[in-house]
Amino acid sequence: MSTPKLDRERIFGKSKSKHFWCRHCERTYKQDEFRQVGELQMCPYQDCNGDTVIDAWPWEDVRKGNPDYPRVPERGKVYPFHRTQEINQDEFDRYQQVCKAEGGLIGQAQAALVVGLSKQRLNALVESRQLRQHKFFNKEYITCKELADFRNRKRRSGRPCKQSARSMV
Repeated sequence: MSTPKLDRERIFGKSKSKHFWCRHCERTYKQDEFRQVGELQMCPYQDCNGDTVIDAWPWEDVRKGNPDYPRVPERGKVYPFHRTQEINQDEFDRYQQVCKAEGGLIGQAQAALVVGLSKQRLNALVESRQLRQHKFFNKEYITCKELADFRNRKRRSGRPCKQSARSMV
C-alpha cells in the first residue's frame, strides 16, 4: 500500500521532518497522519481545524526556538510556541511561499468584503469548513485562490431554509 501524497508538498516540497507541529492546536503528529475532510487534509486531531498544508510546521523548526523540547515529540501533548528571530524568519518564508502558491492571503474582514458577506457569515463558513483560515503572525488569513473559487460557486441568494418539524416527518 502506497503512502498518500500530502497536499503540503505542492507548496513546500517533500519534507525531511518525521513530525509536524500544528499552529492551531499546538500538538504534534507524524508526517503522514491527517484527517480527510472533503478535499482537505486536516490536522489529525478531531477537535482542531488546522490543515496540514499551511498550519503544519516541521518539528525541527519549532525546536529552534524551544531547545528544551524533545527530539521526538509526545503525541497529543501541547507544545506552546515561543518566538525567536529565527522562527519569525521561518514564518515569513512560509508566508511568502503560501502567497506565491495561493495567489496571496487576505485578512478575514477584507475577505468578507471581497465575497460580499458579513464577518459573522464568513466565520460560519470557516466553522463549517467551507473556507479555511490560516494563521500567520497571530492573525487569521484566507487564501485568495480559495476566495476566488468560493465566488465562482453557484449559490442561491438569501439565507438557507431551516427545515420545520413538520417537513422532517
